[in-house]
Amino acid sequence: MHGEHLIKSWSVNQSVIALSSGEAEYYALVKSATIALGVQSLCVDLGVIYMGPIQLKSDASAAIGICNRIGLGKVRHIEVNQLWLQEKVAQKKMAIIKVGTLENLADALTKALDAESMRRHLVGVNAGVRTDRHNLTPKLEVDFDESPGESVEDESGE
Repeated sequence: MHGEHLIKSWSVNQSVIALSSGEAEYYALVKSATIALGVQSLCVDLGVIYMGPIQLKSDASAAIGICNRIGLGKVRHIEVNQLWLQEKVAQKKMAIIKVGTLENLADALTKALDAESMRRHLVGVNAGVRTDRHNLTPKLEVDFDESPGESVEDESGE
């Protein structure tokens, strides 16, 4: 997000096998940081300069803890080439911000949510739900005005 503008959104399966949820969430933060650096580079090319650190948001305390230290600590299975994010955080070029699970807008793409939670997430990214159909969309042959319980007779009248 840049202000109220969504620059990029995605949902992918994790390509690395993680042995703990903290490790999995850390890999997700590394992927987010990589994409954020790409978006920042694109913005610079367009003349938009973002002052301050890139802010990454997560609801995973273990992953935030990994980001805020240098080295593996007690975690033993993270690939060493993924620890560059720790350096960026230490240099204050990136900031990891804790968000509550209920405020985590990314959950809309990663898990099943009830209707109210999905609505809250859509409002959070200035998206909306449209129930109409585009005028170029082919017409449906189903009559939705038919009352429940009524049957449609076939051509033979049965």
